[in-house]
Amino acid sequence: MEIPGGFTRYEASTFAVTVGPLYLNDTGEVPRLALLAGPHHLNTMHNVHGGVLLSLVDTALGHYAKSLLPEGSLAVTVDLQATFMVGVSEGQWVEVTPSLDRLGRSMAFLAGMVRADGQIVAKANGSFFLHRRRNEGIDRDAKDN
Repeated sequence: MEIPGGFTRYEASTFAVTVGPLYLNDTGEVPRLALLAGPHHLNTMHNVHGGVLLSLVDTALGHYAKSLLPEGSLAVTVDLQATFMVGVSEGQWVEVTPSLDRLGRSMAFLAGMVRADGQIVAKANGSFFLHRRRNEGIDRDAKDN
């Protein structure tokens, strides 16, 4: 299978490189993260391991949360819950589409829909702590004195 148009290699961390290869498409309304399921992603039942799918969705939601913040800011996973509905086979294109439920001053709440070749295979919800970079002397998270 060829990598779909608009997707480029995503190598934001050594973990992303190790679990992948991962691919990013940030040309739409929200950035989508994906992988092409290979033999190294499979469990003993010859399905993509749930840990791989959870890592993919965690990375996708964290990337989206970080993209909503000033450059240099971080989004750190606090909680991540997933429901796996259908097994994913080798050779399938697995893609996460994130959505924002709420963006606060210090927390973001997101959801992710995981599809394999267009079929919904899992969904997830995540909470992320936001470590905002201070912009030119303005600290958005500072309390009034």
